[in-house]
Amino acid sequence: MVKNRWGIIIGGAILIVMLMLGSFSIGVYLGRLGTNQEAPRNDAAAPPPIPPQNPLQEKVGEEFQINNPDLVGRLRFVGKDGIQLITEQGNKFVIVDEDTRVWNWSGETLQVRDLGRYDILAVYGDFIQDDGRQLRAELIVRLPPRQPNNP
Repeated sequence: MVKNRWGIIIGGAILIVMLMLGSFSIGVYLGRLGTNQEAPRNDAAAPPPIPPQNPLQEKVGEEFQINNPDLVGRLRFVGKDGIQLITEQGNKFVIVDEDTRVWNWSGETLQVRDLGRYDILAVYGDFIQDDGRQLRAELIVRLPPRQPNNP
């Protein structure tokens, strides 16, 4: 009778562990895919996603990669020789000359004096010193302001 009792206890424990593992697996599956999504498929015939068209990339052509600026930061001040940006790496000075183009994100041509303090700017150009603190700008793009709910 004691042998049967221990057999029933061990069998019951094994069943409980199996039920817990099954519940955990279902929870992970639903957590990843949700309840109203289809299961992932390996469908080789699916077309590749179409990249979004950027009108500014069409305007600059192949000269610059709009999604890969050399420097991004907030405008601190505009001086006579250039502008200073507040970046994640600290303050950076950007040399601006008569050949520097300034555009809005939509492709509209601007002047340096049109830039406002704390505007978010993307700068494309060449670093001219070894410490990487100065950049000679070829193109400056004023990015759209961030929405309050977007970090």
